[in-house]
Amino acid sequence: NKYSIVPDINDCIEKEYIQNIECIILIDDFCGSGNTFIDYLNKYKEYIKNKKIIYVVIHIMDKAYDIINEYATRNNLDIIILYHNKKCAAFEMSDFLKMKRSVFKSESEKLNLNDDNIIFGFRGTESLIAFFNNTPNNTLGIFWKQTNKNNPLFPREKEEKPSWMKFKTERKQRNSSNYYKSLRKHE
Repeated sequence: NKYSIVPDINDCIEKEYIQNIECIILIDDFCGSGNTFIDYLNKYKEYIKNKKIIYVVIHIMDKAYDIINEYATRNNLDIIILYHNKKCAAFEMSDFLKMKRSVFKSESEKLNLNDDNIIFGFRGTESLIAFFNNTPNNTLGIFWKQTNKNNPLFPREKEEKPSWMKFKTERKQRNSSNYYKSLRKHE
């Protein structure tokens, strides 16, 4: 669940302790282009230099794997990628599928999927992946994008916030409501 993570190193580790950490493990469900992971590394360059970085990902696309390794080499970073599945883009799987790419685009446009970032997935990733709680936007749009002509099999963002997050929001609302009730009593 995307709400069960600490996406910001500053939220969980104080700067004075970073120097004592030798290895950083980053866990992800899916890596489509590699850009989000690289953006994260760029954001925390001061924290990650001279550290071993282990990137654990359930599913990674071939291009993303190559891009991350090239980035690591260019920036002299020690990055190890551990994955369960690594796949090529959907229309790269066979010569037959390569020939059908334009037909797929045309048929997708008939379903009002009119943006290449939707038709072929974000940045043309052409992924064929869905999880029980969400579908990455890197997946072919026909599988996740709702339109007036397309009812997707695996719609995006159907997960709920965990209870502790709901309770926190509800508590703020209750406190606010109680505060205003008490003000009205004293008027």
